[in-house]
Amino acid sequence: MEKEQPEYLYHYTTMSALFGMLNNLDEKNDDSIRFWASHISYMNDPTEYDFFISALRYAVLKYEKQNRLPEKHYNLKKRYDHVAKKAGDFFVLSLSEKEDDISMWRAYGANGQGVAIRFKLINLKMIIDEKKDGCMLKRIQYFNDKTLDNQITEQQIKEIHESLNSPKLEIDSSIMEKRIVYKDETYADEKEWRIVKQSENYNFREKGGLIVPYTEISIPLETIEDFTIGPCGNFNYSKMSLNMMLKKKLHNPNIDIPIWSSVRPYVIR
Repeated sequence: MEKEQPEYLYHYTTMSALFGMLNNLDEKNDDSIRFWASHISYMNDPTEYDFFISALRYAVLKYEKQNRLPEKHYNLKKRYDHVAKKAGDFFVLSLSEKEDDISMWRAYGANGQGVAIRFKLINLKMIIDEKKDGCMLKRIQYFNDKTLDNQITEQQIKEIHESLNSPKLEIDSSIMEKRIVYKDETYADEKEWRIVKQSENYNFREKGGLIVPYTEISIPLETIEDFTIGPCGNFNYSKMSLNMMLKKKLHNPNIDIPIWSSVRPYVIR
């Protein structure tokens, strides 16, 4: 049974990141904000891109032992990595169903000093469908080791093992998708959605002492419902400067983005 879909999604980020995006608005004349989508290997869960593949490889190993077949499971990840690379790397822009949420502010919103950008899900879907630039909007599915095993059928395992014997690099596209959207249940509280883009066009930035590959995902500003300033931010000054910046940078004077303050009681000690 498919879960009920939320009306809104939220992107929590730092004020510095929002400033950078808005400051670049005048480089193009289309009033689109360019988000930086990080390479999927640099997400908060360092194992997530291999989460499903690791379970799949273990299932193939068990199948080989039970049926006394030559061991080919060790080639599985290498094959899928090789084929995926041919079409470009995967980059991710994370969103959440959670509105004005303390745990999200702490983890992604500069410990309450950042901003949450709200989108209406139906509008975001429409924009991504119209773009036709390789972007996909996906809802993350969460599993533990046991529930993940239940996602893999014996027939799939048999077909995968047979494909590993073939010199052709044939892969199941559904497995590639599961690799992108299946995540350890440790992170289930985040209720994540993500815009995924497969691209060979990327740049680099420094983050947390790492050089992180990223690609740009352009979204029209009119798609944004509003901004919420974090519970530890200076709301009055932030609202004033954001309004001034939008007025100066926007080409379309009819775009009006409301700015609200978080209602969560939270201070940095």
